Amino acid sequence: MHSILTLLPLLSGLVAAQFNDGYLGANGPDPRASFSVGAGGGNPVRISGNVLGAGTYPANEYSTWANSLSCTVGGQARSGDACATAIFVQAVSSAARDAASSMASVANGAQTRFLGPINNYAQYWNEDRGQGVSCPGCVNDFVSCPAESGWRGNFLEPGNRFNTRDRQLKVTCKKSCKTFSDLNRANLEASLALLPPQISSKRGLAANFYIWRNTGDIIAWCRATYTAGPWVNTADSCPDEVYGGETTCTARS
Repeated sequence: MHSILTLLPLLSGLVAAQFNDGYLGANGPDPRASFSVGAGGGNPVRISGNVLGAGTYPANEYSTWANSLSCTVGGQARSGDACATAIFVQAVSSAARDAASSMASVANGAQTRFLGPINNYAQYWNEDRGQGVSCPGCVNDFVSCPAESGWRGNFLEPGNRFNTRDRQLKVTCKKSCKTFSDLNRANLEASLALLPPQISSKRGLAANFYIWRNTGDIIAWCRATYTAGPWVNTADSCPDEVYGGETTCTARS
């Protein structure tokens, strides 16, 4: 199955940004610091993984950036850490929900999201374009991602606006072993909101993680990278390498 691209204007000053071990977009991927979080209170969604490049940034790197932010979320003005958390939650939630619920007809589907100082973009891929396969039995259908790939459209909903200032967030989520059409958005986002403090406290600016239910089923595998420097307001839509999926469909809590 082939992706049908609807190319939008690329970001000015485009540089290749398909993040992997050789081209991470942030410090790392080593050392790594593991985490496992969940909102609790009857919420079955948990998130486990690793902060990449942990301990390689100053202790105030994330907080200084977060404190500089202002945004509008659901039509309400916010600032500081509330904006930083909403940036992460909205980008990852959009990618994870689409990867988990709307890609039943493909084996190795992936969703990418970009949220920068000006733009927010979305793209999807119907085969392994560099993110890796989604399950132990999934066919190896790798196809090289085209250079300077464009985006399909925006993903932020009305009433939400962010200026990420001197950073941007790029997210790739790939589907797991099956489709989850009943994924509860509120539960997912309540658990996702616990990840930015993990990234901040572990002094990294990238993370690879899996979203799972307390039944053990893995819902999606994701990678999130906060970029700066040469990547500010530049990115292609090629999916990043996402660790996991090759050997298991079940969470390792």
